[in-house]
Amino acid sequence: MWAIRLLTGPQAGQIIDLKMGKNVIGRGMTCDIKLISQGVSKEHSEIHVYKEKIVMMDLKSSNGTYINGVRIQNGLIRLGDKVSVHDVIFDVIPAETHKTQASIHIAMPSREGNAAVAMQYQQNQFPQDFPQQAPHMMGHIDPVLPTPGPVAVTAPEGLFQNLLFQVQEYMERVALPGVYRLPQLTEFRYVLAGFIGVFIVAVTLLSMIPMVQIT
Repeated sequence: MWAIRLLTGPQAGQIIDLKMGKNVIGRGMTCDIKLISQGVSKEHSEIHVYKEKIVMMDLKSSNGTYINGVRIQNGLIRLGDKVSVHDVIFDVIPAETHKTQASIHIAMPSREGNAAVAMQYQQNQFPQDFPQQAPHMMGHIDPVLPTPGPVAVTAPEGLFQNLLFQVQEYMERVALPGVYRLPQLTEFRYVLAGFIGVFIVAVTLLSMIPMVQIT
């Protein structure tokens, strides 16, 4: 299972578990994940959790949904990606990670009479085959957590479907990020003028094709 870890905003530090299927994000009371931010819509976006991938989908929100700074309508979330719902940033982590950390983080009591009970409780948190240190070193346990693998995305079967999948991946990962970056490199009016110029040239070239065939 997976969870989101809120990195900014008044809820920073909270970890919210995701369920399989659709998880609605927004300010509304019926949302699965409720965010405290005036810029977040009542139903802002959705996270769809599948066995092989996690998909983020914007619900036509006013302030948009971003993955690694790029505004998206829908896109894949991978480990390490930073997702922004307006001004609230979070990432996706395995749910077992924060549960394991919480279970092994136990403070040692100050009274000697309760030390043995607390020590026995702490030892019971580990499986029988988990390597344990001597009792006087239990306060310095440095557990090694398993590193989860990346979310695998399998291409659909069939030549035509596979071609569409490759085109969609290219658009989401290469073409659209480049287009979104243009306003950051120059003024928006120059970007708009460039698109208009490309459109005029393309229409002119297409209109010349019938004339070339006639001649």
